[in-house]
Amino acid sequence: MPLKRAQLERQLAVAVDDLAAWEKTLDERGVAADARKKEPKWRKLNATRRQLKTRLYAVAAVEAREADVAERKANKAGAAAE
Repeated sequence: MPLKRAQLERQLAVAVDDLAAWEKTLDERGVAADARKKEPKWRKLNATRRQLKTRLYAVAAVEAREADVAERKANKAGAAAE
């Protein structure tokens, strides 16, 4: 069963916080911003964040599709009632 928007947004917020915390740690260690892409834990955290963003885009597309279907059904029912 797909996750709901609220769950995904909460997970995304946690993932962004985790990534920011790790970036702060890397800054304290003196790792340059362009060298982070080679750091395994940063890559994993960034991949999780990107995956959640992609899932949110998919949820938005499904919600838009469902709203469009509901609107068409309402228009069709209104036209049939006349």
